[in-house]
Amino acid sequence: MSPPVVAASPSVRSNWVSPMRSSATPSEKAIAQHQAIQFKLAEMGTKVEAAHAMMVNAARKKDSGQRNDLEAGMAKYLASEYCKEVVEDAFRIHGGYGFSKEYEIERLYREAPMLLIGEGTAEIQKMIIGR
Repeated sequence: MSPPVVAASPSVRSNWVSPMRSSATPSEKAIAQHQAIQFKLAEMGTKVEAAHAMMVNAARKKDSGQRNDLEAGMAKYLASEYCKEVVEDAFRIHGGYGFSKEYEIERLYREAPMLLIGEGTAEIQKMIIGR
C-alpha cells in the first residue's frame, strides 16, 4: 500500500480540477462545479478515507502487540484496488492533460498499477483474508 499515491489523488483534484473550465471561454463554470464531477470526486474521497481507516485499524492492532494478518490483508487489498480506481477516475477527469508530464496524474497513472502486485496480488491478499 502506498499512502503517497492514494493521498495524492485528492491533491491532484484540488490543485488542478478546481480551476479547470469546461470550455475555453472564461464564462464557463469550473469543471468541479458540474454535478457529475462532484459525484465522482465524492466517490473518490470516500474510497481514500475508507482505505486509510482500514490501514489505521491494522496499524493500531499491530502497535498493541496483537496479530493483524487479517486486518493488514484487508487493508492492502482494499487500498490497492481503491488506489487504482481513484487514479483512473482522476485520469479521466483530467482528460488529455492526464498524459502530460507536467501534471502529477501522469506519474500516478503509471505507478498505481504496480500497487496491485507490489504488496502481493489481490489473489494472495484474498487467500490471507480467507484463512
